[in-house]
Amino acid sequence: MRPVSVKYLCELLEKDPRTVKDRITHLDIIKKEGPAFLYNSKEAIEAIYLGKRQSKEEVQNKLNEERARFEAARASKTELEYRKLNSELFDAQKVEQVWTDMVLAFRAKILAIPTKLAQAHHDKITKAEVQAYTSELVAEALEELKSYDPKQYGGIDREDSLETRTAPKVNSERVGRPRKKAKL
Repeated sequence: MRPVSVKYLCELLEKDPRTVKDRITHLDIIKKEGPAFLYNSKEAIEAIYLGKRQSKEEVQNKLNEERARFEAARASKTELEYRKLNSELFDAQKVEQVWTDMVLAFRAKILAIPTKLAQAHHDKITKAEVQAYTSELVAEALEELKSYDPKQYGGIDREDSLETRTAPKVNSERVGRPRKKAKL
């Protein structure tokens, strides 16, 4: 049970390197010597001769599974793009920016109330007048939030839309070097 490399196994068993690598990939590497990985000789020879290769049906099944996964991912992407075009889905950064702007504007209005009250207080003598003016300022701040129109910010940028992204024009000219002339 001495350590052997893939190259040594190929020469010893007169097998193709791809076949040897394919059959011993599941084995543990004993050590690395330079660029070569060394395997247990007994386990490697058993794996090469007794190892089971995948049948064409197994390979085809795996390929079909991969295709199904790819198609599902493509369908999911198409659905997201469709929802984005119909303004059912928005870019998270745009939503964050709109909400940040809204909240900051509201905050500014609310924080301005004491200042406005202090300036107007000397004119308002009665408690009812101060209360009415305060209510008016709060209503103004709330109107800022109420006036938010989602359609104002909605949709997507038209340069990002699928409608504007078109396939490149097909150039029917040959690509590559010219063909050799036939000798008659």
